[in-house]
Amino acid sequence: MLLPKKVSRRVGNWCEETVLREEKLREFLAKIESGDASFKRRDRRLELANMPTPLSRTLLFNENILIQSLHTRGFVAVDVPTHFPALVHEDILPATATSDVDFQNTKARTIFRLIRKTDLGPGFDTRPRWGEKFYIAVYLPEVPHPLFLASDLRTPIVQNGIRRQRTYLTFTQDYNAVWQFEWLDKSLRMEMEGRVVQPFTPGLLMHSQTGNCLSTDTDAFVRNEFGVEWRLDCHSHRDNCTRLELEANYFAFCVADLPAELVQRGQIPIPK
Repeated sequence: MLLPKKVSRRVGNWCEETVLREEKLREFLAKIESGDASFKRRDRRLELANMPTPLSRTLLFNENILIQSLHTRGFVAVDVPTHFPALVHEDILPATATSDVDFQNTKARTIFRLIRKTDLGPGFDTRPRWGEKFYIAVYLPEVPHPLFLASDLRTPIVQNGIRRQRTYLTFTQDYNAVWQFEWLDKSLRMEMEGRVVQPFTPGLLMHSQTGNCLSTDTDAFVRNEFGVEWRLDCHSHRDNCTRLELEANYFAFCVADLPAELVQRGQIPIPK
């Protein structure tokens, strides 16, 4: 049986070590009951971050969507810190691309919303268009404010000897968090500008502040509590001859409804 009181000082008698072990066990049981144990906090973080979240059936502003990398087939996600969900305004969270390619089990950390940069008021078409500027936000459980996907030219990182822009999530909604979806072919980019973006259509997520595109690299992986994931950078991978962006920069907006005709033609990045 555990002793009812804590040991305030050591007296050097023969049962001192036994009493001290009982005191440590008492503190451990108290942490288990209150949920303050480290593995309990970890389980709570994973439970909140992986909370099932419904996916929208249509591609609209302020609706839940997935952002899939056509290079890794994974989805853009947020990597939560150890003190989640007690986040503060100064926190900067890493952005990753998951190794999971399942469209069915959508989680809170992979669900994003497109928020139009310029609010055009009620009654205006809420479908995103090519070349239109917007924010990319994620709403995590028990976090009162959204986090915005951002990049900053002043925070380069070194990966494989190349200096690249870091991509992260922040509470600050400024111009570093403004993006636009561009057509893949440069010769048709101006012609497609202003047209409605269809779900599962490959395109480039271009950072408006720096002109670089969101990218994934299978050589740059991170290990976190969710497993092995790919890190997101803001770097335009271009072909040396054509100067067109490569597959590492290809992304698509995914919704719940999968167009059957596109699936039959193989134009949707469905996991195999």
